[in-house]
Amino acid sequence: MSQGPPKPRFSLTVGIIGHRPNRLPADVVEQVTAQMSRALQAVAKSAADAHQRYADCFSPESAKLSVVTSLAEGADRIGASTSLALGFELIVIMPFLKADYENDFQEERSKSEFRALCASAASVLEIAGERETKGLAYEHSGQSVVDASDILIAVWDGKESAGRGGTTDLLQEAAQKGMPVIRIDTVPDVPMRLHWRDPGGRRGNQAYYDEEFSQPAASQVDKSIEIVIDNLVRPPRSSTERSSMRIFLNQDFRRLNLNAPFPLLMALLGIRRPRASDFIRRPPNQAAKDLAAAGGYPPNLAEAYVWADECAIYFGQAFRSAFILNFLVSALVTILVALEFRPPASAIEIGLVIFLVINTSRGRKGHWHELWIEAREVAERLRVAMLIHTVGSRPVLPFGDAPAWTTWYVRGMVREAGLRNAVLDRDALTALQQAIISLLRDQRAYHQATARRFRALHDRLAGVGKWLFYFTLSISITAFLLVWFVVDDMPHDVKRWIFVFSAGLPALGAASYGVRVIGDFDGTAARSSRMVVQLEGLIRGLASSTPDFESLRDTAHRAAEILQGDVASWRLVVESRELDMPG
Repeated sequence: MSQGPPKPRFSLTVGIIGHRPNRLPADVVEQVTAQMSRALQAVAKSAADAHQRYADCFSPESAKLSVVTSLAEGADRIGASTSLALGFELIVIMPFLKADYENDFQEERSKSEFRALCASAASVLEIAGERETKGLAYEHSGQSVVDASDILIAVWDGKESAGRGGTTDLLQEAAQKGMPVIRIDTVPDVPMRLHWRDPGGRRGNQAYYDEEFSQPAASQVDKSIEIVIDNLVRPPRSSTERSSMRIFLNQDFRRLNLNAPFPLLMALLGIRRPRASDFIRRPPNQAAKDLAAAGGYPPNLAEAYVWADECAIYFGQAFRSAFILNFLVSALVTILVALEFRPPASAIEIGLVIFLVINTSRGRKGHWHELWIEAREVAERLRVAMLIHTVGSRPVLPFGDAPAWTTWYVRGMVREAGLRNAVLDRDALTALQQAIISLLRDQRAYHQATARRFRALHDRLAGVGKWLFYFTLSISITAFLLVWFVVDDMPHDVKRWIFVFSAGLPALGAASYGVRVIGDFDGTAARSSRMVVQLEGLIRGLASSTPDFESLRDTAHRAAEILQGDVASWRLVVESRELDMPG
């Protein structure tokens, strides 16, 4: 395990789809095999070049290139055998349990080849489809191949699919995702082509395989594959984004979190008592091991998640504590000015102002605000990636340039994690359903607690500010009445303390208001309340349904959309609330 947030291992997965022998003429098998080999070699060479070009952004491990396919006779088998010969890892996704899937193959030679390829696979995902609805089973496995892929090689005759989950349907799925496709034709002497259009460039319902990304000339196709691979793996172009990523990756574990004002404020207002974990943190590496073991998650996702979560907790507390201190110290300076201290006591005012400057400078130079936001986004996206991994899928991430480093980093970690090695039979799906419900309940409980605490924090700070202004008003009215009806002139000391309270109490009230505004406690409470409602809907739907692969996969993706939508709305609000000196 790393001593800081881990870098992703350079990883890329090629999906293989295409026709079975009934639509793959014998006279083009040799051509298809040669073009498959050439396509995979071009991918491997381009990947090696890109890995070397961007080596500083990846872990020092060797590149991991994988091929994912369903091992049907025809194009799948050609791709699997060719990829193994070229040193790719093989990932297999089956529409049925292995013993049942063998029944798709009539000849003993084909069955032996199937068993041998399975034995050579790095991971095998068996989806327990039903023969009564075999079209749906083939569709599920085909969609899972597309889900697991970064680039697709399709052996296609250009005609419509013969049934659900056929090659054309899967190409349309790839088009909707914005995935690049290397097309190998089943017509003799037709060169392979590359099709790709940035998702933002699609026009209507037209699929991108209606247009070519490359010209059919051999050299042009190889060059086009190189361009596509570079787009798939390249870190963000922005120097600002790369700098932010380096800052995150260079963070060390801090066992002590001495940024106490925020947890102490919650304790002072009766929200919750301070916890040992507020100040003493658990080493991320051990926490990552425990998480991976408990949830069956890929170690790299668990490690990256725990490190990002740890950074988000640390810097979130640091940022909140810093702006609370700034507002409090600013109010104290106002009170001290009103007290009219003379030297040397007046040096306290100077010291507090210097503290304000130093506190703000430390937070800005330490990038507390940015690290809190970006680490929290990474952590939450990795959380949903682990959830989706359990159902044999991957979160929807962009193909091509990732303008933000957070997206690029999560995509790299997801690629490294690969595909789950599992048998998704009825018992496994039932256990998976309960695991997803448990995770969603944990998230619901978290948001219920957050909504309750932050609503109380907002209301009590508002109450403090309101009563401070009421006290100021009452002091002002009392002083006015005393001067008007009782005494012509008050003693100097009385006037002085009236002035101190009249200036100091509103300053403290303004500080409580500033803490509420920058902290966005009411907004956080409202967002968490909405999350509770959405999560309860998912939990009810899951708990009342019979578990099956499609519903669990769709629920996992729906949960990911909800959770990531919450993070996106939170980030939109807090990005504008930077650490600064009150004024």
